[in-house]
Amino acid sequence: MSSPQRTKLAALSFPKSLALTENRALRYVCYFLLYFSQGAPIGLWTIAVPSWLAVNGASAGEIGGFIGLAMLPWAAFKLFYGAFMDRYTFPPMGRKRVWLIAAQAGAILSLIVLAIFAPGIEEMALLTAIAFFMNVAITIQDSAIDGIAVEVTPEEQRVSANSVMFAGQIIGTGVAAAVAGLLLKFYGIGAVALCFAAFLGVVLAIVILVRERPGERMLPWTGGKASVECMALHRTQWLPLLKDMRKAFFQRRILFFVPAFMSTGAIYASLDVGGPIFASEVLQWDETGYSSLAGVAGIVAGLGCMLLLGSVTKRIGATFTGILLFLVMALASLIFAILEPVQQTELNFRIYVFVQTIAAQAMFIMFCATAMNLCLKTISATQFSLLVATSSVARVISSAMMGDVYDLGGITGFWNVITLASLFGLVTFVVFSRLDARATREQGIFQDRRRSFRAA
Repeated sequence: MSSPQRTKLAALSFPKSLALTENRALRYVCYFLLYFSQGAPIGLWTIAVPSWLAVNGASAGEIGGFIGLAMLPWAAFKLFYGAFMDRYTFPPMGRKRVWLIAAQAGAILSLIVLAIFAPGIEEMALLTAIAFFMNVAITIQDSAIDGIAVEVTPEEQRVSANSVMFAGQIIGTGVAAAVAGLLLKFYGIGAVALCFAAFLGVVLAIVILVRERPGERMLPWTGGKASVECMALHRTQWLPLLKDMRKAFFQRRILFFVPAFMSTGAIYASLDVGGPIFASEVLQWDETGYSSLAGVAGIVAGLGCMLLLGSVTKRIGATFTGILLFLVMALASLIFAILEPVQQTELNFRIYVFVQTIAAQAMFIMFCATAMNLCLKTISATQFSLLVATSSVARVISSAMMGDVYDLGGITGFWNVITLASLFGLVTFVVFSRLDARATREQGIFQDRRRSFRAA
């Protein structure tokens, strides 16, 4: 083979650069894989294991308590990770990649521990502890990749990037729920842990090979140096970080964005607990029934959002899309709660789960894309983590309350919570959208005046 032919083949076989800032396709592939690897534990701990617990006699309070504690790192600790990542890092490896590698390794270690001990249903405390520590690692990974995405993704690509990112998480959740449900039934939780650990190991290898920016180190002991852009964004003192945070968060539109985003957490929690209990108590499904249904619904939602959400929001606008999604969730739950004969049919329940999953996931992606656009690059990990964590806070708190919801309103109470949360989200989202549009116009006028002043 001649030299020109070898050169041409190499160009076809390898990306131009293994740096995220230099290659859009590489960015999207990495975003998808990393978010897929986040979705896998979510599918395991919020769908597959709760279904397994429900079939084996766990109460609504026990299932809600397990989900609440297992997912607590997404609500509590994620509030602080971003600030430490923005302040403490290893610039020769990029702004966040050293955190990303360490977190991915921690998640794999948690799965190895799960495989070794393989706790049964009677060992709820040990199962919850392993789930908790795995989610600590996954939330660190999440904050790291969120910060990277804010910094390296051009603004005009952020809606598409968010669709890819959270579609990866949604599809990962769905695939993991379906696969884990089958493995739990036939092979036990140890097999689930080994399967998931092998996949996360592949993702870790990719993370090690890819850099944030050209010329950075692959590992601490390899060659490379910090980029000029990385050093310009890096904050070595707490005071500048705190000033940027005050500038970012003390805005009227944020005061309405946060409660609107939190409503999605309450919706997820109601479906997390209500879905497995309804499937087990009313429809008499086994542990694979609901996890498979939720898994397939998640995959469909992820693919649909990745392929269609960006174009839909561009055509009809983000505000109208959000209003439509909140109305769909509210009406679907209201109909399902009021018309009891509708609930007794398996087909209707399947349709309901698909509708709620698709609408909730699309709403969540829209909120995350909006949160990314609200972020300052100097505090990207801090601000994005805090904004996205608001939904997780609501999910954890709501999960802990699901036992009381069931005691007061039965299974119908779960659907009533979704209806109320959707209507609350609708109102606060509309107010936020108006304030955001006003702030955007004012910022555009300010920038035009500054350019005119400079020209003069």
